[in-house]
Amino acid sequence: MAQQKFKIIKCNSDEHDPSEFAFFAYNEETSRTCTKHKTKEIYFIRTMVGTYALYVYNKEEAMRILNSQEPVDLNGILETASQEEVEKVTPENIDQKSVEFLERFNKNFKFNVTYTPDEKEMDFIDERIRKTVWNKENVFLLNFYLMEATKRKFNFNWTFQKILTFNPFYVPEYVDRMGIGSSYYSFLKPSAKNYFSIKWAFGIISTKEMMDNNTKP
Repeated sequence: MAQQKFKIIKCNSDEHDPSEFAFFAYNEETSRTCTKHKTKEIYFIRTMVGTYALYVYNKEEAMRILNSQEPVDLNGILETASQEEVEKVTPENIDQKSVEFLERFNKNFKFNVTYTPDEKEMDFIDERIRKTVWNKENVFLLNFYLMEATKRKFNFNWTFQKILTFNPFYVPEYVDRMGIGSSYYSFLKPSAKNYFSIKWAFGIISTKEMMDNNTKP
């Protein structure tokens, strides 16, 4: 029976002892690093981001995986915490996904708004944002809604950051006035739930004004 080409393990698994391995190769384009066992024909390949790594059992296959731009089939395993949602978005389908995410956003936050809300709707959005649980799905939907709404209001464009896991995926961001890809994730911390406002995202109120509206009990 032929030996399997590789074994999937967690990067921080007790099964892997880094002291038994030495640097072997690195590919900047794929962002993959390969170390080799000091006494055995075992190659340990990992990406710069991601939870999983590979044990590969021959040099030729290890170098192929290290240098290939093709995705590596990990049997459906998700490699990052964000990948479950984000991996579904591509430059080709983002318009379709935008419609889908708006439907889910309205359902989860219990309202019926578009990506171009008026000021009265913004007040309602702020109210529902503060009353709705900020779980992983809802923060994802809120971030996407804010990005799409900001993009439309200011006629910005999308850009896509490629995340170099074994199965690369793209993180959508809107291109801001400085020409930089941006999102709202860094602002959507649990502590912001009491005061975050879409009016701030649209530049209608300042950061200080938003903070002054803190509704913390």
